[in-house]
Formats: sequence, C-alpha cells, structure tokens
Amino acid sequence: MSQLTVGSITAGRVVASGYVATTGQLQLPAYDQGTRPTTSADGVLIWNKTSSSLNLKAGASWIGVGGSSTPTWTNATQPSSSSVGGYGYNTELDRFEVYLSTGWNVLGSGGGSGNPKGLSASTPAVDAQEVLNTSASPPSDGLYYIDTPNGGVQQIYCIFDRGAGWMVVGKFGGDASDTVANTVSTTRALTVQNSTGTEFSADFGDYYPSFVRHIGVDNISDWSNNRNLDFWHGVPNDRQWKRYWTNGRSSGMDRVRRQGFTTQGSWDGRGRWANPDYGFMQMSDADTSISEGAFTSSGSFYFHNAQDAKFSTDSHRTTSGQDEEVQCQYGYDDSRRCFMDRFTDGARDGNNTNRRDYSSAVYVLLH
Repeated sequence: MSQLTVGSITAGRVVASGYVATTGQLQLPAYDQGTRPTTSADGVLIWNKTSSSLNLKAGASWIGVGGSSTPTWTNATQPSSSSVGGYGYNTELDRFEVYLSTGWNVLGSGGGSGNPKGLSASTPAVDAQEVLNTSASPPSDGLYYIDTPNGGVQQIYCIFDRGAGWMVVGKFGGDASDTVANTVSTTRALTVQNSTGTEFSADFGDYYPSFVRHIGVDNISDWSNNRNLDFWHGVPNDRQWKRYWTNGRSSGMDRVRRQGFTTQGSWDGRGRWANPDYGFMQMSDADTSISEGAFTSSGSFYFHNAQDAKFSTDSHRTTSGQDEEVQCQYGYDDSRRCFMDRFTDGARDGNNTNRRDYSSAVYVLLH
C-alpha cells in the first residue's frame, strides 16, 4: 500500500481506500446548530458548536453522538439564536433553557417576590411554573391550587425539578406495560392519588404545554429516589394538550411509517442525554380514534389495543417506537409487554422481543 506523508494538505475532497491514521490530532469542521450543512452525505461527522457535541448525518437529519454534556452559558454568552429544540443551562440564572420558534423558552427557578401563588383557592397559580416563579425559595412537591383551563381552581399535585414546575395530569396505574393498552377514563376535579388506578384529568385539555413527562414510579411523592424511567417529549408550538396525542385531528394520529404523534425534541429526566432533533413517536401499526373531548370533559379514549400501544424515546434518533430498537419504552409492542430503560448500559432493546426489565405505574405530567 502506498504511503503519503505531508505536513498539511488543502483539497476539496480526499478519498482513502484504506484508513487514515494520524499521530497528532484530527480536527472536524465546526458549525453552529443553525448553519449545519443540509446536503452532506450519510456518515459525515461535524462538531456542533452550539451544543458542544459530535453530530452525525443520517438521512435528512443530524443526530447527536452520545457522551456530550449539556451546553452551558451565561446571559452574555447565550447564543442569540438556535434551531428549534436547541437547549442549554444558564449558569448565571440557574435554569434550563430550550429554543422554540418564539425564542428561548425559560424554565425559571425560584426567587420570586415572596407572594407565592397556589397556596390557597383565592390565590391560584395558572400552572406549576407560576408557583415556582412566585416563590422566594424553591417550593416542596405537593398539592397546589391551580386555575385549570377547563375545570377552574383545583388542587393539583406538582413537582419541582431543576428550575421547572410540573403538574400531574394522569396516571397509568398498576403495571403500565399493561394499562397503556386499556381504556383511559377522564374526569373533572381529579387529583391523581397513589392508591388509584389508571385515571386522567379532564381539566387541562385547553392547556398549552411545552413538555409532557413520563415518570415510572408507584408513589409520585417518591419519584426522585425510586423512579425506574423518566423522560419527556417537547410539544410542538401552539398545540393544546387535548390535541397532542391526537396531533390535532379528532379522527386519530398522524402516520410516519406507523401511527403516532409529532414531538419537538426529547430529554432524559435524569439529565443523562438530550435529543432536540427527536420529532416523532411511533405508537401503533393501525389507525386509532382519540376523542379530544375526553380531555375537556368526563369521557374516555384508547390508544389502540393490546397489540400496539406504547410510549418510547431514544437518545439519538429522530423517531422511535414501533418495531424499532429503543432505549426507553413502556406499553405493548406486537402483544408483548414492555417496560424498560436501557440507557444506563448503553444498549437498545426492542424489535418485538419480550422485554420487561421492571414495571410500575407511570405518571404523566405537563409543564
């Protein structure tokens, strides 16, 4: 094999039939998130300066390569813009920030005026984030008075995590690998309790969430110490809760290879990974009918049946769910029950194998 030794070389393209070895360093081209090339071939590697991570071109998307940490900045060094789903942690303000079409979406920590909302029915908060933002110090998890969009002032269980407030709006009771496929009942004035089964509130249908979170645990008051899975999906802009799982179509879900719903990024609740390019959750082989009205008044809906009804996510890919290996999933896949989080060992599981690493209830929360 011939050998070429050079100090430097300038060329539009270098092709090697074997391998390229260097005794020094290999420097990748660097781009901001919003200026990454759109015509690169599959397999191209670049350095993403916005997220401080490796990006790999796969099909129409750039996907993050694992191992990078969450980018950080101050008010002065915060990027002026990013692609939708870009994320980072503001060390000056101690809060997590995500870039949406309207700009940086701030998930603020405590430090309010000392006149907190949500402590009484006469001073309700509009959501858990307002409870947090108006508290002089980070509040404790528990019941707070929330002025819900469809049910008026109700006591809602809220949790507070890394500068974000979350409201519990539903629960797949018992073993969620089984109950996701069952009929889901909704009701007004519902406070989700640890002792109850599958239930969802009908008071938040017209709420505009930024994120929907899934926490696997039997007792929500112990979520921080005992959760066995924890992830959240970003909600596309201007989409109400009643139209998120239905994609705004009362006749059923959209289809990207399989039936499911669009997302705007996905994040791990333990902070191990972030995937702002995650765009679609595949849930089922067949079409299904989900009633929007069940999210605003007492009713019921179902995702599909015992054959296919699942929630999943992945740390790198743009879609996940049906007949694909994933890292986190619960529900049914081709009549096989699944409940697992494989990120800790770097593996993926799926493709219609029987995978039940553990099981519990799963609480669904809105931010």
